[in-house]
Amino acid sequence: MVLIQHLFGIPSLRKTADEVSMNIAYRWFLGYLMNETTPHFSTISYNFKHRFTPETIERIFYWILDEINSAGYLSPEAVFVDGTHIKANANIKKVVKKAVPKAAKIYEEQLMEEINEDRENHDKKPFDNDKKPPEEKIINESTTDPESGVFHKGEHKKCFAYEAHTVCEKRGYVLEVEVTPGNVHDSVAFDTVFERLIEHYPEVEVVTADAGYKTPHICKLIIDSGRTPS
Repeated sequence: MVLIQHLFGIPSLRKTADEVSMNIAYRWFLGYLMNETTPHFSTISYNFKHRFTPETIERIFYWILDEINSAGYLSPEAVFVDGTHIKANANIKKVVKKAVPKAAKIYEEQLMEEINEDRENHDKKPFDNDKKPPEEKIINESTTDPESGVFHKGEHKKCFAYEAHTVCEKRGYVLEVEVTPGNVHDSVAFDTVFERLIEHYPEVEVVTADAGYKTPHICKLIIDSGRTPS
């Protein structure tokens, strides 16, 4: 039923349950006869909380990729990284102002360690690395979907959205994905996606990305792993 909801763009679980009950093709696909009662929408909601956990979804995701790989269709030597924004079902006018800590740059601590190591090698005193409380910034948070983030770029209309940071190979098979609020920059999500990618596909040789990922940190991360950024 969840597959039907996503394939046909049905907006809610309640609507999906109603459609399944009335649609003969859906009943046939799910194995329900015309005189059988189809599941209540609350049953699907319960499964989302207790059965469709992130761990379950991840295991299914990698199992499918293993099947594709076993059939000889995956070519992970060269991969392509990009982000796609997905509009959230949230009114841009229904917001509250909220103070949140600014995200710390992932590489700052690593950079300080390298600098201090170099200073010690040259008989210099290392810099103090006292952790200061994170700075705060004011954001607009949706009252409908607080996990989404405001997205506005170029001619795009401002809206609440999510972003799927996706890695695929040359045939278009998705190898990794990280979903973030729509106001998270591509380069911020890269570390998580890249770490999982090379863990599952150490044979990756070239990482192809657009200018959104062209930062010294990302280039260094890829090169230090023995791979080529393109």
